[in-house]
Amino acid sequence: MIRANETISIDRDRAALIIQDMQNDAISEGGAFADSGAPHHAAEQNVVENCRRLADACRKAGVPVIHIWYVVEDGAKGLKLNAPLFEGVQNSRALVKGSWGAEPVRGLERRSGDLLVEKMRMSGWQDTILESLLRGLDRDQVIVTGAWTNMSIEHTARSGADRGLLHVRVRGLLLDDERRLAQRIDQLRTAERLDSDELRRGRRRDRRV
Repeated sequence: MIRANETISIDRDRAALIIQDMQNDAISEGGAFADSGAPHHAAEQNVVENCRRLADACRKAGVPVIHIWYVVEDGAKGLKLNAPLFEGVQNSRALVKGSWGAEPVRGLERRSGDLLVEKMRMSGWQDTILESLLRGLDRDQVIVTGAWTNMSIEHTARSGADRGLLHVRVRGLLLDDERRLAQRIDQLRTAERLDSDELRRGRRRDRRV
């Protein structure tokens, strides 16, 4: 297991770079989800420029660059609305194929030789060609960049780890929101306390029976 701050070696002959969800609706001013604060966080962390510089370095080193874009048809036809996030895509008319919102942010456009994966779920692996591409390229080290760390990036990284790949996430190349992460942790802890209290009450009732 790789620990925080541990030095690892990236092999250019085994690595691939993923740039995920860096699209106008996701992180640009005027985008469908701009009210989330994403444009501010992107600028604050300089994430677009950092990703651009890494992508250029990867291309020069012969490391494949793979863009993963979230795209839907007009009206989000065929999108399973089983969670609020997916409902938000439909309600905001976001990430429609061919629209400005679905296009990559300025500076992270697809370049000649780059590969493209389109998805309709959080994980870059779900119902996409990502696995086939990486197998065909014989790549098992994946550098993951993009938005958001606590949502789609986490989904993609965990799914890739389950497939036996080494995933590397680099500070300054991921769009995250530490405040939201802290809130999420607090929510999980609250749920755990409630479950624990309910379990104890249930055990006490069992003993009285």
